[in-house]
Amino acid sequence: MAKNILKLLLIFILGAIGGVWGSYFLAPYLSTYFSLSPSFLNCPIYVTKTEKLYIRENLALKQGIEKVENSLFGIVTETKGKKVLKGFGVILTADGLAVTLAELVPKDFKIKLYLGEKEIKNYKIIKRDLNKNLALIEFETKKALPTVSFKNMEDLYLGERVFLLGFLLKKDELQKFVNEGIVNSLQKDSFEINIFDKKAKGAPLFDIEGNLIGISELKKEGKLSIISISEIKRFASI
Repeated sequence: MAKNILKLLLIFILGAIGGVWGSYFLAPYLSTYFSLSPSFLNCPIYVTKTEKLYIRENLALKQGIEKVENSLFGIVTETKGKKVLKGFGVILTADGLAVTLAELVPKDFKIKLYLGEKEIKNYKIIKRDLNKNLALIEFETKKALPTVSFKNMEDLYLGERVFLLGFLLKKDELQKFVNEGIVNSLQKDSFEINIFDKKAKGAPLFDIEGNLIGISELKKEGKLSIISISEIKRFASI
C-alpha cells in the first residue's frame, strides 16, 4: 500500500515538473518551427493596459515635438545696461508672421533672432502691446516657413496633457528642452498649467498632438501663466 502511494506521488511530481518544463522551455522553442501563437501554447505575456497607455502617450509626445520643433525661434536681447534677455517665440504663418512676448523685444534695443542655430537678420517688428505683453514679428523670407496648427480652445479640457518647448544656445550648440504637464485649472476665458520652468519665457505651449495653445509668461519662482491662442489670434488678426 505504501509503495503504491509512493509511486503515485512520484508520478504526480514528475508530471508537474514536466508540465512546467514544457510550458516555459519546450513550447517557446517549438513555436519557432511550427508558428504557434503564445496564447495557443499558454505562454504568459505580461503587458498591462497601463503600460500600453504609457507607451502610446509617450509616442504621441515624441510625434508632437517633432511636428512643431522647427516653428520655434529664439530671442537674445541686450539692454542698455548690458542685461541680456533670453526667450522664445513661435511662427504662426508660412509667409513669416510670428509672435513673442513684448518684454523680450523692447524698442531701441539690440535684438537677435534665431531659427535653430541660424541668426535671422531680415525681420521687422510690426507692433507691440505692452499691456497684453505681445509683439508681432514678420520674417522677410522667400520660402515658406514651418508653422503650427492652432488649438480650438473650446476643446481644451481639465487634466489635458500639454507640453512646452524651447532651446538653449550654448557655444553655438542647440540644446532643445521640453517640459510636460496638465491643464490644472480651467475657466471660461483662461486656464492654468502645473508646469514650472524658469527658462521658458515666451516658450510656446502645445497639446499632445502639437496644436498651439498659447505662449508662456514667466512669473515668480518659475511659475508660468499662458497667453492663450485665442488672444494671440486676435492680436495677430489671423
